[in-house]
Order: sequence, then structure tokens, then C-alpha cells
Amino acid sequence: TRSFGIALGSNLGDREANLQRGLAMLIERTQPIAVLAGGVYETEPVDCEPGTQAFLNSVIELEATCTPQEMHAHLQAIEQAMGRALTDGLPVDSSAVRALMGRQHAWVSASWPQPPTAQAFAGLGAMYLEHPEFTARYEAIAPGLAEYMAEAMRSYAEAELR
Repeated sequence: TRSFGIALGSNLGDREANLQRGLAMLIERTQPIAVLAGGVYETEPVDCEPGTQAFLNSVIELEATCTPQEMHAHLQAIEQAMGRALTDGLPVDSSAVRALMGRQHAWVSASWPQPPTAQAFAGLGAMYLEHPEFTARYEAIAPGLAEYMAEAMRSYAEAELR
């Protein structure tokens, strides 16, 4: 078995209930042998729109048979495939990109308390452009990927989640 930590946070709706649901989903998906939960902390939003609600945050330590790398590998595969789609010039509304965005939506759904709505999924994509660390992460994979991801997520949300 391996031990690893995962940070949880919420600034929408019932923040405490969201953290509890996130923990329950994490336990359900990883089937850990042991769980250690840290305290819950409220933090002010950073690099967010004015009026954004404060975040509730916690850190969970899991002991499980999977590795953090295995949990993260699925997301990395989506990101790399999106980089190739961009490089290959695929439109954001192509069937191949829509399929990747379906995988992205499923991955996000697994880590959020509930599947993101069309607005939330498109908003997450917009955050990739607005938040410098997300932008840098995607731009390191392929120049222009942050904007491409945002547009693909918006397109998927409009076509598949409404």
C-alpha cells in the first residue's frame, strides 16, 4: 500500500457539505485502507473575481493500493491528447475533441461533489485562461492549449450539458 495526500476545497454552495461529499467520493473511488483527515480551514480567494466566496479547505491522507500517479495518469492522458488535437488542427467541436472533453468532464465529475453543470464546466475552462498557474501548465504542454481547452470545454458544455 501507499500513502498520499489530496487537497480538497470548495467555495460554492454548502462548502462543508461539498467537502464531505468530495471525501465520500474519494473513498468510494480509491477504496483506501486508511483515511486521515486534517482540519478544515477557511481561506480568502486568490486571483478570483471580486466578491468570490471564501474557500473551505482540507487535506486528506489516504493509504491505498493505487498510486497518486495512477490517479493522475488519466488526466495527463487527456491533456496530452488535447495538445495533439491542437497541433493537428482539430476544431474544438470535432467528434475527437468532444470525446476528449467527455473524458475530461468524467474526470472532473469524479473529483467534484457532483458532475459540473454546463456553466461550471465552461467556467472551469475559462479559469484555465484567467489563472496564471493553469495557463502556464497547459502552455507547457502545447502553445495555445489553455485557450484551446477553454474553447473545447465551452463548446462541449453548450452541446452536451444543456
